Amino acid sequence: YFKRSLAKREELHEWETAAESRLALAQVALEHNDASEAEHEARLAEAEFQKEKEVDLLASARAVLARALVKGHHDKDALYTAELAKMLSDSSEDRDIRTRVELDTAEVFAGVGRPSVAQNEIRAALNESERFQFFVYHLEAQASLGRIELQAGKQSARILLRQVETEATKRGLLLVANKAAPPPAT
Repeated sequence: YFKRSLAKREELHEWETAAESRLALAQVALEHNDASEAEHEARLAEAEFQKEKEVDLLASARAVLARALVKGHHDKDALYTAELAKMLSDSSEDRDIRTRVELDTAEVFAGVGRPSVAQNEIRAALNESERFQFFVYHLEAQASLGRIELQAGKQSARILLRQVETEATKRGLLLVANKAAPPPAT
């Protein structure tokens, strides 16, 4: 769907909305563990949003790019890009963008071995998601927190992850449910 949308938008010379399609393609690539494709699409989106001076969308593109970079084991670049995304989103009035960037950058910080920074980002996302009733983001944040706590050896994290998995499944949010599913106990 996003590829057809991208093609049509480019055919119509709708460059900004084409970049939005590229950003969506980058997110899909990340979900399929294709870091290279995600990086490629996110960089193209980033360039267009920068050209158009779309600060909020630029923050989103950089956050997705940072996730792609960390999945591709480019930790230094991922951290730098995540910091740029955070600086842009911190000044944004768009609470949705801010919360999404917090979740994305938390994943980056966790991926490079900075769990305390990741937890701070997740707590900020939890606060925003509660305050503005972003239910999906709230579940995603809880799942992220649970995964970090599980890596730190907190077995109580399994309970949180199971609760998130159950709630997400009940509401048909299968991607979130899959992310929340705790690994088998060893």
